[in-house]
Amino acid sequence: MNWNKKVKKTKDYILSKSKIKPEIGLILGSGWEGLEKKIKQKVKIPYADIPYFALPRVEGHKGELILGKWPESRKNKKCEKNLCVMQGRFHFYEGYSMQEITYPVRIMKSLGIKTLIITNASGAINESFSCGDVVLISDHINLMGDNPLIGGDKQRIQFLNLANVYDKKLINLAKSCAQKQKINIKEGVYVATQGPVYETPAEIKLMRKIGGDLVGMSTVPEVIMAEYLKIRVLAVACIANVNVIKKGKGKIVLSHHRIIKNMHKFKGNLLKLIEEILFQI
Repeated sequence: MNWNKKVKKTKDYILSKSKIKPEIGLILGSGWEGLEKKIKQKVKIPYADIPYFALPRVEGHKGELILGKWPESRKNKKCEKNLCVMQGRFHFYEGYSMQEITYPVRIMKSLGIKTLIITNASGAINESFSCGDVVLISDHINLMGDNPLIGGDKQRIQFLNLANVYDKKLINLAKSCAQKQKINIKEGVYVATQGPVYETPAEIKLMRKIGGDLVGMSTVPEVIMAEYLKIRVLAVACIANVNVIKKGKGKIVLSHHRIIKNMHKFKGNLLKLIEEILFQI
């Protein structure tokens, strides 16, 4: 079965559950849950029920697709938005192919989204970054060793320009929203790795030398597919660990559970920022 037939089957199933036509898609990364509580007329569809969707097997990734409406008004100003929200994503390190990882982006495009907001929990490379910092991704370095466009959709390979993949207007909007909510925000280059191992101190030093500011195991595949499908992209990260770059004699302690615990501490600011962006966008 080709991609078009798969997408049609998946789309038809989702539309049988909800008639909402989303204009904005959100991918909620590790620790970013909570936003869904304010969505109205929401329909939750477990990934397990959606044809050709993979299943996340990582803590902090619930595995639900939500369609619904953002609150209708705020201080007498209309701001209703139709949303398609992924509560949890799939990762390369889980054994899924790049095509499986990015399949939901194809589906959101088929449902009608024009803008995609991607979130994640990241580790710090830039020594000025602290745990809890919110970072707008302005560029990336792909060290995953793969790409969702390898092989192509058609007989002819298409060479994609990624020079402007992170939408500058959306980045400026996010900065304005952060200022309004009094949230300190930074900007940086995201380094994507395969995982599931965390980076060694030597690897972090190397990533810093090649221009990286933060590192993670996701986001870039979805960004590439979104650009291919002509979807505007805003990527927002929260720094959830800085241990590898800290100097000292003590043993470095890293765990996914600890990262999720850190993300819960900072969730208030993260949700305020995304809410403001959804209002202003």
